[in-house]
Amino acid sequence: MSKSRIVQALSRATRTVSKEEFARKVRRYEGYDPGFSDSNPTNREKWIPAKKAGHVPTPRLLKPGIKKVHPQWEDYLTPENEGQDWVILGLGASSFKVARELDDQLVYGINRTLMWFKPTFLQFVDAPVYHDQVESPRYTQAERETQLVTSKWMKKARVSEPLAEECLDFRLIHPGLDRKANELTFAEDVSEEVMWAPNSLAFALQVVHWFKPRRVALVGMDWGGPHIFGDGRYKGSSCNYGVKGDLKEGLIGKIAYLAEQLKERGTVVRHVGENKLNLFDQVDSIKEAFK
Repeated sequence: MSKSRIVQALSRATRTVSKEEFARKVRRYEGYDPGFSDSNPTNREKWIPAKKAGHVPTPRLLKPGIKKVHPQWEDYLTPENEGQDWVILGLGASSFKVARELDDQLVYGINRTLMWFKPTFLQFVDAPVYHDQVESPRYTQAERETQLVTSKWMKKARVSEPLAEECLDFRLIHPGLDRKANELTFAEDVSEEVMWAPNSLAFALQVVHWFKPRRVALVGMDWGGPHIFGDGRYKGSSCNYGVKGDLKEGLIGKIAYLAEQLKERGTVVRHVGENKLNLFDQVDSIKEAFK
């Protein structure tokens, strides 16, 4: 990455917005769907994802094919798994539009994907997600065919035995414990620290890179609006994405940096459906993303 682009990414990561720009961004994000905004606190609708989508996807699962009780990274990061197409699935409700296209794909699900279907991998780094997805019957009812992925800190601090044995882990720079949390870094492989960012997409982009993918489709990464389970506020997510509060500060700059790093390494990343991130080429379907 050129020095000028690094400077640009850093400036995006640290720039302080004016009150006028802040208000303008708030209006823009809240206007994504009037029924799902902080200005309408009465609407906390819950959905059943399978019913809303009209389909329960059946992605390609890797864990059942590994003849080990508890597979490790080396069992997945193999030559036969390189050069594949991957879907990184967020919780945006736009994923319903391509629900049937998720069949037979390698799906790296984030957070509450098990509310809808069994992804190939499920990444979680927050305690609430662990409790209502992994520690609940959702994971056991999925016959443990989904491979769990979490941070080493989360695994050690929150995940109870024997569930910890089910998890692959990665070295995440912890924002509260490491002064490197604001640095721009890229984890080339599982031995390196994963850059901290206040959004799980940043971790997923780095982990999926370890598989040396051919193409990556971002699905359900709407960055605003309803989630696959309805109004996200009843699960503690208000769709702020860097617009409000210090927690999300610098997020867009970090995702932009990762986008540049992946592009330089020849990985094609396309964003399926309308979104407010606007950092990757946008397409209308997974099929188009994998052309």
